[in-house]
Amino acid sequence: MKPNAGTQSAAKDMRDQTADDTATDDGDEEAIRHLEQKIDEEQEFDGAGDSAESDGLFPDARTPEAREAALGRIRAFRDDTLLTLTYRCTAPNPYKDDDAKKVEIYADDRGNEYWIDPAGDVLVQAGPSARLHSAARKTRTEDRLSVSELRTKAVAIVEANVAGFAGRRSEYHPLEDNRNRETYFFRWDDFSQPAKESELPPFVQVGINADGSLASYTNTLRR
Repeated sequence: MKPNAGTQSAAKDMRDQTADDTATDDGDEEAIRHLEQKIDEEQEFDGAGDSAESDGLFPDARTPEAREAALGRIRAFRDDTLLTLTYRCTAPNPYKDDDAKKVEIYADDRGNEYWIDPAGDVLVQAGPSARLHSAARKTRTEDRLSVSELRTKAVAIVEANVAGFAGRRSEYHPLEDNRNRETYFFRWDDFSQPAKESELPPFVQVGINADGSLASYTNTLRR
């Protein structure tokens, strides 16, 4: 099924809104929420229902065989070779102002979703599904790590997933924030090239809970 003009317009509106949302601590969650809403609307419009193999936005989506590398990439990120993953669909990349840019969306059996750029099987985003309404976190004092320890973990995650980051880290603009001292965000922006007016500058961000567990990961450094 080919996307109609209304679908393409809605996808662009979603990307524009996401560009604003991702400038805040809630960016990852908002980007996921907007993309999932768009997916649901597209599936309802096309009569796709819950079919994981239906791609109304991108009828040229990759075959299951071609997506094997993406599954391996996610399992490597989670360090879990047995992680159960389900392919949901292929949709516009909300971080890009280009209808041709896309991400494949996968879900595990723990309530997390993963966005993969099929051009190189690059992990763009990982984190809880917007459909998952988890209770507010309250980390015990004895389980808390220092900000320095959390930062070290964040840097290690980025270095393991972004080739050459260690050598270029000084070129990026660092930002740090936290949400209620329960989730800490470590972000590096790349201002070396001007971004389009409707796009954020490329960045990589890691959200880590106060106990050191991973909350979210986003990487848009790849253009």
